[in-house]
Amino acid sequence: MRNISITLIGILLLSCNQQKKESKFTTQSDLKNKFSVAIPEHWKIINDTVNFQSAIFFSDQTKPKNQILTYGIFLDTTEFLLNERF
Repeated sequence: MRNISITLIGILLLSCNQQKKESKFTTQSDLKNKFSVAIPEHWKIINDTVNFQSAIFFSDQTKPKNQILTYGIFLDTTEFLLNERF
């Protein structure tokens, strides 16, 4: 039982060590230059802008399709004026 536990801990540590890769990041700005974000260089990046909204979508395309997560960061510069009638 003790040998199995030691073996499992060794495998776990080895697999964690192999997954840990140094990523190089690039700074990507939105199309309106209102904000920027650091994204790994090998990730796919899409910029979009509509009227008062600007967005950056990015995802890691090196993973299988069923494991891909797409992230989106939005900035909405619409101003709302609230008064006592509202």
